[in-house]
Amino acid sequence: SGNMVEMPMAGAMKHGMAAGTVTAIDTAKGTVTLDHGAMSGLGWPAMTMGFTAKPELLAGIKVGDKVDFEIDWDGKAGTITKIARFGS
Repeated sequence: SGNMVEMPMAGAMKHGMAAGTVTAIDTAKGTVTLDHGAMSGLGWPAMTMGFTAKPELLAGIKVGDKVDFEIDWDGKAGTITKIARFGS
């Protein structure tokens, strides 16, 4: 009866947070491409990468917007769990 949270597991979901700029949105595929800074929680450097996102999360988001976002990463793909514009 150990703590499952502390056990390393292949494909375990990880959570990351970063800020970035929206470079593309494909509402038909439910994807958004972000040019983001270093991602805390995952130890990623700055890069441009696409993520899946539910359409309701992308409502009001457009190319060129600066956003704060959070993702769940399963080791293969990232899914946006929160995204919000900031700045002007």
